[in-house]
Amino acid sequence: MKKMCLLAHKNGFKELSETQLNFILSQTKNGKAKKIGVEENIKSTFKIFAEIFDINHQLNTSDESWQKFISALKIRHRLMHPKSPSEFHISFEDMVLIEEASSFFRESTIELVNA
Repeated sequence: MKKMCLLAHKNGFKELSETQLNFILSQTKNGKAKKIGVEENIKSTFKIFAEIFDINHQLNTSDESWQKFISALKIRHRLMHPKSPSEFHISFEDMVLIEEASSFFRESTIELVNA
């Protein structure tokens, strides 16, 4: 979605504000690389995409599905940055949660694009 926003800007379809452009490019005002957390990245990308393409849509972050998504991200972080061998364990409940979170993200993206 970020690439589509950037292409829309570069091709003159919609001009991004300096703040939006810096976010899309993951940089500060000075042009230095900026690390953006996954949660903020997703929320802001959905918002900017909707603004650029004039879509009346807002990512639903107030229900249980969003909380499951955040919990799945914690599992991902635990697996990618383990502090002990036991953190590599994935339970059946973890797998169910990850699948529900994946469905939430997929459905949210489809809703945005189809809005």
